[in-house]
Amino acid sequence: MKPSLFHAWLLAVTSLSSVSKALPPSEQGLAEKSLPPVATYPSPLSPDLPYDVDVPQLRALSTTPAKAAPPYNIPDDNVPSAQRLFDIFAWQSFIALNWPALPDGEPDRAKTPADATAPRVWERFVEVSEVFRENGAAPRTWKEAVEASWKNRTLWMSGMGVGQPPDEVDKPGALHPPILDESLQAFTGPMVDQEGKWVRYQVALNQVEFDYLVQNKLYNQEGQAAFTAENKIEFPSNIGTTKRGAMEVKMAWKQLSPKDRLRLMKFVCSFVWADLEVKESELEMQTFCSGGPGGQHQNKTQSGVRLIHKSGVRAESRTERSQHKNYDNALKLIKARLYAIEEQKRTGDLEKRYDAKGEIAFGSQIRSYVLQPYTLVRDERPGIEVKTPQVMQVLDGDIDEFMQAYLRHKTERQHKKK
Repeated sequence: MKPSLFHAWLLAVTSLSSVSKALPPSEQGLAEKSLPPVATYPSPLSPDLPYDVDVPQLRALSTTPAKAAPPYNIPDDNVPSAQRLFDIFAWQSFIALNWPALPDGEPDRAKTPADATAPRVWERFVEVSEVFRENGAAPRTWKEAVEASWKNRTLWMSGMGVGQPPDEVDKPGALHPPILDESLQAFTGPMVDQEGKWVRYQVALNQVEFDYLVQNKLYNQEGQAAFTAENKIEFPSNIGTTKRGAMEVKMAWKQLSPKDRLRLMKFVCSFVWADLEVKESELEMQTFCSGGPGGQHQNKTQSGVRLIHKSGVRAESRTERSQHKNYDNALKLIKARLYAIEEQKRTGDLEKRYDAKGEIAFGSQIRSYVLQPYTLVRDERPGIEVKTPQVMQVLDGDIDEFMQAYLRHKTERQHKKK
């Protein structure tokens, strides 16, 4: 259970001020006013968890730029720029919470999100069931609650097991109870989606919120009733950039239904074709004299070129006085013809392969990729025994081992048929 960020796609937005240069002078001021600058996503990635959006920039976009504290009124024209500030805040928070963590929960600045071996910062939060315990019992200490929250559990479906014997969870390859095991909400009922299915989710709290709930005995109904009789529940908020407030991380699984568009999920079917290459060693070149208009003024030099491919496809050119130019023209023609023939073959082969590929769903993939809580790539096709823990190398294109295993298996089957 070590979620990692696979790829971070950062968006860069260019300035739009140059648009006004193409407008009449009378409209330039209006264009500049309606196109406020849009902030860019910061780079490189940072483990620092932001406290808030960039308030000075947000204030500058408002109708009251002199007002010290929010809330601010943002004009319609400035909403996209303001939204970008919140998008950046959410992105930086996501990166920081998924940064590899030290044992005390602080980010490990010697590592990056690409490190799949370390627990994440959010894994040093406490899951909600360690706060709202059975029969309203008081929670354990923070350290004990953190340990109990994540021990022998997994976030990903590939490692999840239901009813796994407690004495087998430490064995290699053993299945673990899922983290996302909550369906009932505290003191209410089940969380149900629009399809009527129970949602499996998890909520994790940071120590600030945990301490507030424990100190005020808000972990059971009796404690809540006693506290709210004289007080208002107000979770701690940030104090500038010196002290963090209460924080929650919520994760949920969506149960697929027939109404869901599977193309939006994590199933991918792809076919890869190599570019068509025509080698000159496969061509036979013939030269001939080009004739002039009406057969008169015969060209006495061998400027015409005819190319014949080993497959029998041929092309010629006599339109240029230069043999080199005619050769280039003939080469382009024969490549075009070979490509058209190959495209017809590929189209027919593609249709056959597509029809034979099977269902695009779990259980039909030719390879499975396990990224958490361990790393493993395995070929799922019967008769092909190949697997490797080097997931990132495979994702980067190093699939020679899998291709060779498939070709060996294919050759063996062909020999058996003979």
